[in-house]
Amino acid sequence: MPTFEARTLQGAAKVLPRDLPAERTLVLLAFHQRHQSDVDAWIGRAGDAGWAADLSAPAALVHERAVIEVPCIGRRWSAGRRFIDGGMAASIRVPSVLARTWTAYTDVGRVQQALDIPDSEQIWVGVVARSGEVLAVAAGEPTSTSWPVIARAMAPQEAPGGRTGTA
Repeated sequence: MPTFEARTLQGAAKVLPRDLPAERTLVLLAFHQRHQSDVDAWIGRAGDAGWAADLSAPAALVHERAVIEVPCIGRRWSAGRRFIDGGMAASIRVPSVLARTWTAYTDVGRVQQALDIPDSEQIWVGVVARSGEVLAVAAGEPTSTSWPVIARAMAPQEAPGGRTGTA
C-alpha cells in the first residue's frame, strides 16, 4: 500500500499504512460520494463477521481486525477540508463511525497507480496487513465472488502447532 496522509473525522492525523488500526484492516477507498452505498454494504458485511472494531476506544488497544473507510479526495479540495469534513462529521455524529472514517486529501492518481486501480468508477476494497502488505483486493460492492476472497484474507491465520493468530 502506498504511503499517504489522512485524518479521522474526529481530527486525528494518520498515515497509511503505518497507522492502520489492526493486524488486518479492511480498507475501503471511495472516490465519489455515490460510492457510499458500496462502502456501507462492505461495512455491514464486516460488522456481521465481527471485524468492525470500535476505533473510538483508547488507542492503546490492539485490534486483530478492523475496518476503515477512506474517502480519497484530490488535493485541490484540501482548502475546503474543514467544510467538507465538518459536513460529514455533522451528519454522522457517531463516535465509532467518525473514528473509522479517514479522509485523505491526496494525489488520487498516485494512490490509484500504486494499487493498480484503473479508474475512480468503483471503490477499492483491500485487506491490508499492518506492514502495508495488500493481502486481498476486490472492487465495487460485495458479491458472492468478492466476499469470500476478502473473508479468507481477514481470517486469523493458523500458527505453527495448530494455534490460530494473525500472521
